[in-house]
Parts: sequence; structure tokens; C-alpha cells
Amino acid sequence: MKNFSCQNLRTIDQLWVKYSNGNFGFSVQQTIWESIGFANNVRDYSMWWNFGNLVGWRVKDRWLPYERIQFTAQAPKGHLPFFRAWIGMRKTGLVHSMHQVNRFHAFMYRCAFCHLTQ
Repeated sequence: MKNFSCQNLRTIDQLWVKYSNGNFGFSVQQTIWESIGFANNVRDYSMWWNFGNLVGWRVKDRWLPYERIQFTAQAPKGHLPFFRAWIGMRKTGLVHSMHQVNRFHAFMYRCAFCHLTQ
């Protein structure tokens, strides 16, 4: 994703936002991520957990298994797009790891660099 052009990223995001009535897209996720203070401490797992709770990837303090990710218009705001690579997978479902948090943080930084929320 680091080599993905801002123009292409912006186009994909605009399509997500337009066709989801503003509920989904990279910029929607970026706004949520920024609201929990991502720039303060990327190594703070509670930020990742809070983000997961806000977008519906975590329910009752547990990461949802991939099969329970909602690929529907009724999903919580920011729930999509979902990329399996962002979160480590185990038989117990979605779990966090520093590698995935850093990867997601880097992607959100890329979205900010490309000015998706402006």
C-alpha cells in the first residue's frame, strides 16, 4: 500500500464513501482512528482495541472471527473496507499483534498523507 498512488487511493475511497452513504471507506476509518489519538502512541494496544470496538470488529472484548465480519450495508460505521491482512488470524478468531497494528497505523498514515479526509 505504501506505493499505491494517492490518486488511486482517493478514487477507491470516494467510491466506498459514495456508495455506502458515508458509512464506509478509508477516510471514514481514518477519522475514527484519529478520534482515538493514533498519533500519540502507536504501541498502545488499547487504541487498537478501541478502534476495533468502534468499527464493530470487536464485540464484548473479543475480536470477531472473519466469518462474522459484516459485508452488508447494515454494518457499523467504518466496518468496511476490511482487510484480513490487517489483523492476525488464529482458530479463536481475530487477534491483535504489534505487526498488524503497525501495518494498519502505516496505512492510516498513508491515508492522512493523501489527505483523504479533507
